[in-house]
Amino acid sequence: MEEYRAPSVDRAIALLETLEAHKNGLTGPELAAQSKIPKSTVYRILNSLEAGNIVRRVGGNGHYVLGSRLLGLAAKVRSGYYNEDIVRMARVHLERLSLLTGEASKLSVLDGDKVACIDVVYGSSGFSVAPTIGRRFPIHAGGASKLILAHLEPKIRDTLISDNLESFTSQTIDTAAKLKQELDIIAAQGWAEDRGEHNPNVAAIAAPVKDINGGFVAAVSIAYFADHHTEMRSNAVEAVIACGKAVSKTLAASETSPTANEFSS
Repeated sequence: MEEYRAPSVDRAIALLETLEAHKNGLTGPELAAQSKIPKSTVYRILNSLEAGNIVRRVGGNGHYVLGSRLLGLAAKVRSGYYNEDIVRMARVHLERLSLLTGEASKLSVLDGDKVACIDVVYGSSGFSVAPTIGRRFPIHAGGASKLILAHLEPKIRDTLISDNLESFTSQTIDTAAKLKQELDIIAAQGWAEDRGEHNPNVAAIAAPVKDINGGFVAAVSIAYFADHHTEMRSNAVEAVIACGKAVSKTLAASETSPTANEFSS
């Protein structure tokens, strides 16, 4: 089938595979030398990949690294779900979580180099936080954001963490070293908290949704006013974790049902 392949695509794949093996990136000439592709061709391919955010340049020395657009593509491959499927299966569990806590519950997924809120169930109190469906948040600030970041593959995660992280409030973690420490804690304990890191008035608790193989799919969370954080941290963490597990169980059931198997065959 060699005659049906596109040489330019094969070369682009070769360059991406080379970059994958070099965490700190490579310059154009280094890529040309390692891939044995002519420099002029390498730069044309890199220009196209950079325009699509598949690769990006870092530092002042022109090193190329894998770009954030790959994150959204990888997330869809890992989960095997469309957002509307996750929303449909998670909704009843989010409703139960909001009823139990009285606070707004959210479902969030990776969207490029940010995190998008794809569903919301509002809290029962007239004074509860009102998140917006479709809003995108920075990957390093917020409960759902940090939870998602903590579950990314290390090579991909490192492309999103720099020493110049934007600071939104006095609680924002704005250095790579401190953020990596926080991500290690999140990975170990299985949930994340927002202490008013994106909005000083809003805090949150988030837990993971996973597929049948244990792969990360999405984050469930509750959002509430920050002055309630100590109380919520003590009383609501288990409820949020249980919600994430319940959604995960629903996803797993859908993957093993006869209907699911029929469509995948």
